Amino acid sequence: MVIKSLFKDDIDRKINDTVKADITDDRTVWQELKEYVVTSEISRELNRFFGNFIPALDNPRDAENENGVWITGFFGSGKSHLLKIISYLLGNKQVTYEGETKAPWEFFKDKPHCEAIIDNIWKISQSSGHAVLFNVDSKSDAKKGKDALLKVFVNVFNDKVCGYCRDYPHIAAIERQLEKEGLYQAFQDEFARTTGGDQWVEKRKGYRFKSKEIAQALGTVLGQNPEIMEHWLNNRDDSFTLSPEKFAEDVRDYLDSKGPNERIYFMMDEISQFVGKDSSLMLNLQTVVENLGSYCGGRAWVMVTAQEDMSEVIGGLRDQEDKDFSKIQGRFATRISLGSTRTDEVIQHRLLEKKEGPEAELKAIYAEKGDILRHQLSFSDANMTLKNYQSADEFVAHYPFIPYQYRLVQKIFERLREVKMTGGKTSRGERSLLGAFQGAATSIMNDAIGVLAPLWRFYGAIENTLNTVVTKTVRNGDDVLTVDPFDSQLLRTLFLIRYVDQIPGTVNNRSFPCLSG
Repeated sequence: MVIKSLFKDDIDRKINDTVKADITDDRTVWQELKEYVVTSEISRELNRFFGNFIPALDNPRDAENENGVWITGFFGSGKSHLLKIISYLLGNKQVTYEGETKAPWEFFKDKPHCEAIIDNIWKISQSSGHAVLFNVDSKSDAKKGKDALLKVFVNVFNDKVCGYCRDYPHIAAIERQLEKEGLYQAFQDEFARTTGGDQWVEKRKGYRFKSKEIAQALGTVLGQNPEIMEHWLNNRDDSFTLSPEKFAEDVRDYLDSKGPNERIYFMMDEISQFVGKDSSLMLNLQTVVENLGSYCGGRAWVMVTAQEDMSEVIGGLRDQEDKDFSKIQGRFATRISLGSTRTDEVIQHRLLEKKEGPEAELKAIYAEKGDILRHQLSFSDANMTLKNYQSADEFVAHYPFIPYQYRLVQKIFERLREVKMTGGKTSRGERSLLGAFQGAATSIMNDAIGVLAPLWRFYGAIENTLNTVVTKTVRNGDDVLTVDPFDSQLLRTLFLIRYVDQIPGTVNNRSFPCLSG
């Protein structure tokens, strides 16, 4: 029997190992909802969120000064996935896949740890609201100024909520005004007639190439001189200004047009990486959230994910400049903190669940080799908790991995990013821990049962994110170390744990992670 025959689901099946805000096809949404693991930690944090959020559904003014949610967690903790799941619940859009249709909340009826929160999950899904999920970095332009975050908010609102121009706020402002006057469709029809059939939404991004035709259409529907319209259009970009107040007013007008119970949720992934050490961007966020709260009366929320806790971000910024961030701490009153304790549970549930039959064979292996495994697979004098197998049931649950690998691989990824050994892909979570473990498992899936996944197998999961000087050095090492394949495996192991300071560099600590059985 080979390793790949152990699992309930194919170990090499397509899994969305990273959560991307802009991928929302039916298959992806269905898989993300179906396979989402609600741990006891997640259940507790969701309950905290519900405690602040649900009362504001009936009394939105209660959230006027507390309209923010800050989700923090280390790399691989699942904060982006949680934000996306909340967006599905708030949006409450039914999803259909392979002939079956479900509302998002229905996926949680039978999940573990959901018994106490399922009523609240249902409640938030029944509210009327528009959830706008996006990665803040992907929606910003290359030049960051003090209004960079405001521009992201404005562009996302114009595009994803209103259907206006995504790239030019001044063009979106024209569209908004035309719609207020009931002339937007007439303008689009006139533009199509003037251009011989061009569709406005397809051509507006290159509006400068169609300025005469746009001016002609505007002049016709507004009863203005086309030449004046053209001059005004060509100079509006330079004179157009953005402000948090005007943005909040536009959001309020949109909510009012949808009815008194309408809500909007701006859900931004990876805000801390975008802000970095720029205090002006954090102050920009503070002003935007504050204006949304006051102008919209608690009906507009901002939910973000960050690698650091808010106090850590603000503390780091205060070290550079004496800035007052007291308001934003009050606005983001709801704070969800995800640790690394859920990593093994998620990977076991989504990747490592076993068929019933092979469990007996695995337990027999542990009965014979358990003492040897516990003795050989132990770090010496490590300054971090690195668990070994404690029972036959644990061996079955984790196989072909060792319990300490979940925390160690996560620490490796974090440290490589901190010491600048990786490029932007890893810092944005391009490769997740789930993907790393799947890659390691598939690399040995045709081996006979009894083989373990050694640490060096995880190198392949991050190789394409490493800086060129690193990969070149490793490959040069392979060219030299040609006598024994174990030498190349040891080289990769040494690189992976090189920067994990909590593990002393003893011979034992460097060699046994290479063992595969």
